[in-house]
Amino acid sequence: MAELTEELDINRGLVLLKTLIESLQPETKTETPEYPLTQFYGCIQDETFFRHPQGQQQEREPIL
Repeated sequence: MAELTEELDINRGLVLLKTLIESLQPETKTETPEYPLTQFYGCIQDETFFRHPQGQQQEREPIL
């Protein structure tokens, strides 16, 4: 009987721990915007326009 009580206490503790961890997780967006503007260039909102990934651009050199 004591073993059963200990097992129930452990299970309840695990459930509480899981609930706490889930409540502390930041919300994640599952939806992706139709056109992620931070990764692509172009302003035609149309399926016929091919959007190409835009790489990181270097800092411009100052004009002397």
